[in-house]
Amino acid sequence: MKNSIVALMLYGIRVFLSTLILVPIVVRSDIFGDPLQFIKQKTQQIIDVKGDPLQFIKREIMSTSPVIADNPHKNDVARVRQGTMPAGPEELAWRAKRFPRVKAAQEKFLGMKLTDKEVLEVAISCSGGGFRAMLGSLGSLRIAQESGLLDCVMCISGLSGSTWLIGPWITSGVSLAEYKKILFPRLKNGPVPSQSFAANVINNLLVKFTYEQPLTPVDLYGGLLADVLLGPDDANYVYPASYFPPHPLSQAQRIADATYPLPVYTAVLGDMDYAQEWFECTPYEVGCRAFNAYVPTWAFGRKFKNGESTDNAPEQTLGYWMGICGSAFAANFEQAYDTVLNKFINDPFWREIVESFVYTDLGKIRIAYAQINNFMYEAPGFELRKRKTIKLVDAGLDFGNPVFATYRNSTNGGMPDVLLVFDYGGAIGNHEIAMISNYAQRKGLKFPPRPSGSAALRVLTTLKDAHDTAAPVVFYLPRFKDDALLAQYKQQYPYYAELLANLDWEASVEGGFAAMNNMQYTKEQAEQVCGLMEFNLLTQLETIREGMRQKVLEKRRLRKRA
Repeated sequence: MKNSIVALMLYGIRVFLSTLILVPIVVRSDIFGDPLQFIKQKTQQIIDVKGDPLQFIKREIMSTSPVIADNPHKNDVARVRQGTMPAGPEELAWRAKRFPRVKAAQEKFLGMKLTDKEVLEVAISCSGGGFRAMLGSLGSLRIAQESGLLDCVMCISGLSGSTWLIGPWITSGVSLAEYKKILFPRLKNGPVPSQSFAANVINNLLVKFTYEQPLTPVDLYGGLLADVLLGPDDANYVYPASYFPPHPLSQAQRIADATYPLPVYTAVLGDMDYAQEWFECTPYEVGCRAFNAYVPTWAFGRKFKNGESTDNAPEQTLGYWMGICGSAFAANFEQAYDTVLNKFINDPFWREIVESFVYTDLGKIRIAYAQINNFMYEAPGFELRKRKTIKLVDAGLDFGNPVFATYRNSTNGGMPDVLLVFDYGGAIGNHEIAMISNYAQRKGLKFPPRPSGSAALRVLTTLKDAHDTAAPVVFYLPRFKDDALLAQYKQQYPYYAELLANLDWEASVEGGFAAMNNMQYTKEQAEQVCGLMEFNLLTQLETIREGMRQKVLEKRRLRKRA
């Protein structure tokens, strides 16, 4: 008798919970009539149904959710690709299509004829830095586009705030000058949710609930970013690989004709038991070269076993990816202390107490992260095969620039010939270059030696390995304001001289409107951040052009010797 009562109570709880889950479904725009009558009807169906009422709810969601019903890959089984090269078959095919455009663009930009073997592998890497990085990326890439330099590029890697520019811009399908007109009004009030925000987030969470996918604060955060940067109507229907008409094309479709460079979005593993290995997402695959494991982007988030997907869950939204890539709040206690909290503790006594806690395993604990099904689960040969889920966080929690996500090509060890590194972070210059260089040494990757001593910060620093011609030539452009340079180009670029004349840039970055945590910009403030990076690249284009020419000539000399 007691067992029967307990069973009845548990069943009643599940019915109650199932009814609560139905309430958000009423928010859906495709449900008409009396909401209360709808809930009564569905509640009665739950009571009458045999078995688990939650399964009934999941079937209801599957039948009403467009992203489930119209999922273009719902009948496809995904398989894990194991390999040492980040570029998979689809990316290699796309590269072949992009190559003629790159060759023609380089011949025009450099003013010289090139053979196929002389064409440079050029890449761009954009750092994190919140909305400052988003606006800085807009400025840098706009000048690169209008000068013809962007067409010379094969891929662009982004981290944190720069992904918030790269993703929505490619989705828009317009030039960066036109996208600027779309973006600026969205920043006026900061990340204020639209009237559709709650419905959009609930619908997205219901899809994840249906497929028993982990839910974390990153789902809400990504939903907010999508609401602001993609627009409420498209927030849940924009994807790297999947297309849901009449919403914007997927990223894969946008780049299909090779008009855009390949976007590469980055995050790092946030599990305290493992190193912060980098994960990369393109419109074709998501993977980690440290584990030599890659999966189709449209299947990332599904349950996997033995190297194959075991369900047909729809793809993770672009908004969710923007949330993962920009989840700086996912710092563990040690990272939070090193970057921010230590500034508020001046007393040696309390500092010693705090650090005795922070610099232990407890300090490596995270209270926020993106958690997602592990596509390497129970797949033979993979280090992470025992983990059902993985945790991903903002790659800036390792270091601030996704330079090595551009090392994708099948020749020269995967390195680009020329790499433009745009840095919009808080710590720039020698510190950031040292972080990149140290990572290269740990991983056995080729990267030019960093400047010796305490080299003065400049708008452009060229890094080149005099002893290894295979290493890329790196043009490093930090978010640096050079007043002498502004004075030098005052007559040639009067707009920027006036725009930036009274800008106290370092103060703005440290605690003013350009601080990393600020997400509300006036039009003038946004213009200043964009304008600074536009001006910096404009004044350095000829140096970059000449550096690229020299790299071509170097290739010619090496071929003649061979």
